[in-house]
Amino acid sequence: MISGLNQEVDVLGRTFHFQTELTRRGDLFVRTEVFVGGKVVATREYRLVRDGRKLDEESVLALMKEQHGRVIERTLERVQSYQERKRDDSAAGSTPTTPAFDAHQAKNLQPPADELREAASTAIRIRRIFGKFRLRLDLGSLASDADLAARLQTAARGFTWIISSPMFQEIRLDEQMRCHLVSDRVNGWIEGGRDPAAAAEIWSEIIAFNAYVAEINNRTELLEFDRQLLMWAAYQVQSQGMSDDLLDKLQWLAGRDLELDRLLDRPKDVSRDTWFALLCRVLNQTPAS
Repeated sequence: MISGLNQEVDVLGRTFHFQTELTRRGDLFVRTEVFVGGKVVATREYRLVRDGRKLDEESVLALMKEQHGRVIERTLERVQSYQERKRDDSAAGSTPTTPAFDAHQAKNLQPPADELREAASTAIRIRRIFGKFRLRLDLGSLASDADLAARLQTAARGFTWIISSPMFQEIRLDEQMRCHLVSDRVNGWIEGGRDPAAAAEIWSEIIAFNAYVAEINNRTELLEFDRQLLMWAAYQVQSQGMSDDLLDKLQWLAGRDLELDRLLDRPKDVSRDTWFALLCRVLNQTPAS
């Protein structure tokens, strides 16, 4: 009988317990769970065997070890990469990484091909749920000391919503972990003494978490997809104005930019010039792939 794999790793200033085991629900799955203080804060599951195909124990154990090590390695790489990039951005300042809108080039573009959209489909869905989460937190406006208490209560409901979402287990493990950690801090503040100084610190942590999950826009499968769609959409708006077909396709960008999300919720109230200026701004913030 194959036993599970267990390992403790320090991540994000805390000790996490990674546990990988086999589960069977018709097919055989390898399931990795991450615990902190006895609580599951992240889960990743992969189908190991399909259609009753059998694997010997040695092969199964090798696959379990491979997944266990890969999950830990990628989680640590993601955390370290984000922290290093944040330090670099702070030191160097942020600068646009793509050229301004080029009408001549955009004229010959089509919407992203089905193959490109299919490759980005999972990231598009995850980005959308992150966008809905940010809208629930109202991160686009500044929080004063006077309304921090109300903001943190709203944030607690937002974290409960995203953690309970069926999509939550599809996001990356490090994102799940950070989500649980920040949620625990918010709920601890609400249930505790509600110290004003702690409230400001926790709100800053929520803002940092928002920046962390916004890194989804830099995923390889999204970069070229977003660039093509934004360039094509900007030309269509400039030359023909907004249309129902264009609005449908712009939904693929939901979650990428808070202002864009708000405009997508009330498209008929937005002028052609406003749409064009916004699409160009988002395009100029999209790194080249």
